[in-house]
Amino acid sequence: VLGPEISWSKVQQGDLIKWIGANIHVHGRTSVALSLPPDYALELQRESEQLLEMSAVIVSRIQTLAGKSSWVAGFIPAVGSMIAPFWAAIADCKGKHTRMPQGVLVPIARIRHALLWLVAFCKGQKGVLKRVFQVAKHKAWGTLSMEFDASPWGYGGVLFWCGQPWSYFAE
Repeated sequence: VLGPEISWSKVQQGDLIKWIGANIHVHGRTSVALSLPPDYALELQRESEQLLEMSAVIVSRIQTLAGKSSWVAGFIPAVGSMIAPFWAAIADCKGKHTRMPQGVLVPIARIRHALLWLVAFCKGQKGVLKRVFQVAKHKAWGTLSMEFDASPWGYGGVLFWCGQPWSYFAE
């Protein structure tokens, strides 16, 4: 009747939840923080450290790291400018080709600075992979709540008013 079955093993509640690769932490009624899960940060850190050990790398590895890092940049904008050298190297390799040539190597010296910054952020040495949003107290606080979910087939959300579904969207 309601469409696809709910994956109850993925249902979470409380002050800290993980949703599509981001930790969402509600700090009382004052703020909401988005942060990178430690396992994802460690994965980015290890890949960056491996690349720093090399003198050159095939462009497809840079593309993979740039894509994963761009996910982080979606909620922590400072990461976007930090990884710009990855995208510049990828664009230069592609040049005027409609498809990326196979086996193109990029000198690590070209992206070294970006890799070092990414490692420092993932380790928490130079800032944190976290963004905090201050929440203004609203007169309806406590009577409104929202729930979201996503799957490979779409996403959606429900707005609850006084515990009753009031509005929804689905794509």
